[in-house]
Amino acid sequence: MGERKSQGNIVVFRNLKQATDDAITLFSNKEAVEVIIMEPYEAYVNKFNAAFTDLLEITPTINDIDNLQTEDEDLAFITAFRQIMRTKNILTAFADFKWEDLAMDEQLFEDYKSKYLDLHDKVKHDSQKEKVSILEDVDFELELIHRDEINVNYIIQLLIELKPNADEEPTEIYNLLNTEVALRSKGN
Repeated sequence: MGERKSQGNIVVFRNLKQATDDAITLFSNKEAVEVIIMEPYEAYVNKFNAAFTDLLEITPTINDIDNLQTEDEDLAFITAFRQIMRTKNILTAFADFKWEDLAMDEQLFEDYKSKYLDLHDKVKHDSQKEKVSILEDVDFELELIHRDEINVNYIIQLLIELKPNADEEPTEIYNLLNTEVALRSKGN
């Protein structure tokens, strides 16, 4: 699986839903509308909360992850947390996203993520030994963990990195941005 954008937003200011659905159908296939068009925000909140409930059945607390005895239990945790990460990534594409809407708070998510990464490191370290593990073939989907925020500041930093006279250029770039009324508030 290459690095691809897993979701995005189509912003329209007129009633173009049917035209958008028709275009998706024309350029992909008839079933694609259900795959491409996302469900409402609340549906993903419900999916996240259900996935969190499933995770708690496997590991009710963070410390329970350290006490998993078998590879099957490890796999169950990996699969459950991976589903949480997938759903969280979809949720963050919504402008309405707030951690307060979810049954799991951000710190608990980060704690579970840390244990997930520890388990990944353990599996990769153990795979160098002769012992064969069912976890060696598990896709941890680490690309779900990293998310770039592309905004005006990110683009400015890229421009600064491209310029050879980096000491003088940031001021010039910010001055140019400040002359554009539409970008003034976005550059800060």
